[in-house]
Amino acid sequence: MRIRLLSFVSQTLAHGTASPPALLALVVGAVVGVGVGGGVSCTLAEEPLWGGSRLVSGVAPYKDLGGVEICVADHRLGTPDTDLAGFCVPRSTPARATCASDSGCRSRESCVCGFCTVKYCTRNDECGDGRMCDFTLSRCVSKCEDECDCEGPNAQCDIGMCQQLCIVDAECQSGEICSLSRARCISVPCSSDDDCFAEEECIIQREPRTLTEPTIMPHPDGGSLVVFFDMIHNGPFERPRHMIFRAITVDGLSWTVDPAAPVMEPPIMGDYRAPTVMAGGSGLVIYVESGDGTGILRATSTDGRDWTFDPTEPVLLPEATWEQGRVGSPSVVLGADGYPRLYYEVGNGAGIGVAVAQDPEGRIFGPPDGGDRRLVLGPDQVTTELLWRNVTRLRSPHVMLGEDFEGTPYYRLFFSARGYESPEASSFGTVGQIPSNYSIGYAASRDGFDFELFPYNPVCDRIYPNSFVNHGSELTPAVVDLGDHYLLFYSAADRNLGEWENFRVAVNPPPLD
Repeated sequence: MRIRLLSFVSQTLAHGTASPPALLALVVGAVVGVGVGGGVSCTLAEEPLWGGSRLVSGVAPYKDLGGVEICVADHRLGTPDTDLAGFCVPRSTPARATCASDSGCRSRESCVCGFCTVKYCTRNDECGDGRMCDFTLSRCVSKCEDECDCEGPNAQCDIGMCQQLCIVDAECQSGEICSLSRARCISVPCSSDDDCFAEEECIIQREPRTLTEPTIMPHPDGGSLVVFFDMIHNGPFERPRHMIFRAITVDGLSWTVDPAAPVMEPPIMGDYRAPTVMAGGSGLVIYVESGDGTGILRATSTDGRDWTFDPTEPVLLPEATWEQGRVGSPSVVLGADGYPRLYYEVGNGAGIGVAVAQDPEGRIFGPPDGGDRRLVLGPDQVTTELLWRNVTRLRSPHVMLGEDFEGTPYYRLFFSARGYESPEASSFGTVGQIPSNYSIGYAASRDGFDFELFPYNPVCDRIYPNSFVNHGSELTPAVVDLGDHYLLFYSAADRNLGEWENFRVAVNPPPLD
């Protein structure tokens, strides 16, 4: 059995598959005794890490690196189901120190959006390595086994968490106050000054937002990435509206919204959704979904901050019968022939369509039902009998133009689709089908019209910790090629899209750790 599995993997790689998918990663892990999380099995001898070079394909497998931390000024953006949150601090507290990383802050502080402070949390994964969330006080704390693990004078290890003894506020760190009844530095969660004493104020750290549809491109400076994304903004006297924001990131894990205001704000009763950007002429060209798929608009900019819309009608309207009255979530790519192509979501997830521009500037696109405007992928094409069954919806295409080993260009399509990746399973004696969810798939094409599906889709499918059957949803993929690795950004949610997690990031190939 062991030889047969290894032979199967070898044959898969030898027949031109650029990189094995997550499923094969599980198979190989089972054979050599190494789990997906990196743990070594006790059934086989430990082997040294492989030190050779790896093929970087951007297809699979991907390793999830966690949630993206996004800052607007000194606030970080939380998931939409969270509350406006921070800590009460004395009004006489000195200004917070600025920082570039956690190493520039004191022992219990973190670098939160450029300022040193005790970090507000509701989950352990918000705190980073070596720290955990003290859920009682909603703060990140250092883990410890004894006092030697805790830094600073009068530090103590209490129930596995580093604490600080105190008698005055000055002995505490930013975001803390001294509790005389406990003789310890504590944090007091708040959402406004009304939650604090008169001599205190509430310093907000986190505000809830709904984020979706990122698009990534290299910054002109060459040292960072520019992200445009769709954020729902809740104004005090307005209905919630989709607006386009811009952010800068160096590592992909931490984004700074720049500017803090939206770069594209729709009319009061309108929405701008799902941006996609390409370089064009002397600046940038952006396409956005108008309303809820009523059309796709085009605008230009020289700096990515100030945009000017084309004076004409939308460049793409849902005029063809097969488009089912909706064209959304556009993804633009400059074709191999030098003409832009818009790939987009058809109807309510009915498939992926493409429209080829009739001019190099991408102002006019092919007519409906023409040869250069057609459906390129439907749910029935994605469905397989074993790995991805009963696929019902396709959403949010992301297209890149790549080159094979001979330098021939080809089109690379990432998309999100809803289907079943797990077979029936038994739970407490009852056998049933694991519910469907959204995952990310991959296809490729020489001409950009006829796509061939990756044989081991999906390429990105999360299973929650301590479970083999509880799948989350992965939507709105955006992939960037950084040479020696790829980053995949996506929107995360539960399988029913009831709990939205905002953006996460994964890397291919996975780190050798």
